[in-house]
Amino acid sequence: MTTSAIKYLRRVCQIKSDTIYGRQVRRVSIYFTWLAIKLGWSANMVTLASIAVGINSAIWLSVNPLLGVIGLQFMHLLDYVDGEVARYNKTSTIGGLFFDRIAMFIVCPFVFLCVGEYLGEPRLGTYTGFVYLLYQLAPALRRSVHFDISQVPKGYFSQAPTPPRAYHQSALRIVTTSAGAMNILTLMVLFKLSLTIFLVFYAFLFTYLTMRAIWKNVKS
Repeated sequence: MTTSAIKYLRRVCQIKSDTIYGRQVRRVSIYFTWLAIKLGWSANMVTLASIAVGINSAIWLSVNPLLGVIGLQFMHLLDYVDGEVARYNKTSTIGGLFFDRIAMFIVCPFVFLCVGEYLGEPRLGTYTGFVYLLYQLAPALRRSVHFDISQVPKGYFSQAPTPPRAYHQSALRIVTTSAGAMNILTLMVLFKLSLTIFLVFYAFLFTYLTMRAIWKNVKS
């Protein structure tokens, strides 16, 4: 690994992030991208690795929350790596993007469930994971039904596989993304705050947002 090689990979693989957290993660992710490329891993292989890390980290949450959130942060780093590997190999596709989203749909509800197990509140954890999945999955399926690939700008998948909407920096958007929820969980664990508040907050939030989305669909 040389400095020139890393600079080249940054230029080819990385896109400009408009979040402070994203910029910091990309400082580190490129080294794992270099390793994945050397090992001959595809972007989907990195995504599979991130799912495995995420599930194991969630299990650790039910035993030792500190180890669990460290693992979740590594999973989030791998979420950057798979996109960088895809850009390097020029293999960014709709299928890869969908697979990346599925990874979050698998891991995040499991995280809520395991936090509930740690607190001795499995029902609350299960419910929170369920309404999270409803909130995240329903809009994604609705958009996929109406998706028109002819409307995608030329070069979109080679430059920025992540949809621009994911970078909308409203407070609600930051809190409701899987990365936002995991970062809030990490901060609460580090500062030894009540994780019951975390679960109750997200249970109410996702219930409200899901009901609002359903109501809007009914009205339209």
